[in-house]
Amino acid sequence: MSDLWFTTDRVRMVDRLAVEQFKMPSIVLMENAAVSITRVALELILQQDLKAALIVAGPGNNGGDGFAIARHLHNANIPVSVLHAQDHSKYAGDALVNLNILVRMDVPRACAETESDWKGLFSQSDRPRLIVDALLGTGTNRPVTGLLAMLIESINEQTGDTVLAVDLPSGMDADRGIIDGPSVVADATVSLVGMKVGMANRDAQARLGRVVIGDIGVPRTLIESCAVDPPC
Repeated sequence: MSDLWFTTDRVRMVDRLAVEQFKMPSIVLMENAAVSITRVALELILQQDLKAALIVAGPGNNGGDGFAIARHLHNANIPVSVLHAQDHSKYAGDALVNLNILVRMDVPRACAETESDWKGLFSQSDRPRLIVDALLGTGTNRPVTGLLAMLIESINEQTGDTVLAVDLPSGMDADRGIIDGPSVVADATVSLVGMKVGMANRDAQARLGRVVIGDIGVPRTLIESCAVDPPC
């Protein structure tokens, strides 16, 4: 599927039609995405002898992917902690389901919105870690500001760690590539369904790292029908 390209609207169409036409529950799509990304995460952990993982989860479905990834890494005996960008009570839908599972599993977590010492999660380890950027993904079309911008900057400050972006480095526009404001510099990116057209931007490519296409389990005929022409 690496030869298929998508705009933000078209990749969202894949999700919508998978639910509407093929009756696939959206939480199944999220779980399939998490499994694909976890596979890459475990490869990085093994190849680079990383000792732990930190999941930085945003307020939407990208954060939900992060919560599911945290569960899989925890089950693989990887020491994992989770920093979520908003209070537990503000999550909804599939993201909330996956966060609630983490709570019942007692996976260490903190809320960036309420924890005065949340930056300690970034600095508390002297061992090389995997940081999973599950903040925004394709949900960005304007410069990131406020708390989310600070989280992006904190991810980029961790020079000894390896960064894996979920779908797209946070702060990057899926349709245009780099935009003004902070964006994550990833060592690897798992782009779900296919390539995003903004990834063809030369400036964006410097922040993607190695790109892997992640499978969400929908019919290939649906994926092909939603793809756009490759960018020039």
